[in-house]
Amino acid sequence: MEEKELTIEEIHQFTLRNFKKIIEICDKLSINYFLAYGTLLGAVRHKGFIPWDDDFDIIMFRPDYDKFCEYCIKNEKILAPYKLINKYTATDYPYNISRFSDSRFRMERMDNIPDAGVGVFIDIYPYEGVGNCNKVIAKYFGLRNKLLMMLWDFSFTDRYATVNSNIILSILKAPVVWYAHKRGARHFLNKLDKLNGLFDFNKSTYVATLVWEDQFISFMKDIFIDYKYMEFEGIKVKVPNDWDYFLRQFYGDYMKLPPKEQQVATHNYKLFYKNPDKRL
Repeated sequence: MEEKELTIEEIHQFTLRNFKKIIEICDKLSINYFLAYGTLLGAVRHKGFIPWDDDFDIIMFRPDYDKFCEYCIKNEKILAPYKLINKYTATDYPYNISRFSDSRFRMERMDNIPDAGVGVFIDIYPYEGVGNCNKVIAKYFGLRNKLLMMLWDFSFTDRYATVNSNIILSILKAPVVWYAHKRGARHFLNKLDKLNGLFDFNKSTYVATLVWEDQFISFMKDIFIDYKYMEFEGIKVKVPNDWDYFLRQFYGDYMKLPPKEQQVATHNYKLFYKNPDKRL
């Protein structure tokens, strides 16, 4: 039977099933998660998925994140078909977040980044302790994060596609792209990981995640503590205590819908049933 790409409605259906499994594990381990980014926005504005969004984001504090990852790796056979995928479980996995994936599906990417065996998935962002001085944190971590993620991005760039209309910029860019290819994406991810241990999580007033070049925003830990419950597709889920402040840092007036032409999925992949004749 010909492969059939999942519709947005099917992606939502199976992603929600993934999430229920995560909740089950978190309850078992007595650890917390928090809805984040577009998923949190969906809970607030739509009481569920943003209709055109095709992913799902949660946050875990670093101690809980490590505990969750350890459990999933140790119990991989029991959890099947669910599987935690990160750079420690898949050699070609290209990120510093983990993905909780349903292996009954497959991803087909439309860029040079490897799929690493990810199916229908949920992004799990580790939030690190980043000290007590917000201004110093933002300057140091922001610059380091941006530089390392730029080099990470170049490691996937076609090293011969560096010429553009500005000859000087092309000449300057070419050796940087060559260096990024030579070192490989994991080198820069490991460099980012070393930043994570600079501050004691329990002694830090601020927390942040170091994964994308455009996403370094530190928050006071207090905005997550004493979390609240919110409805998401008919189930109760945990959100940051000050979810309004969190959303405004990323989206500004988040209750305002984007223009119709922007109401589309923004990720470079498609998802398929591995066995299209056995619908789940």
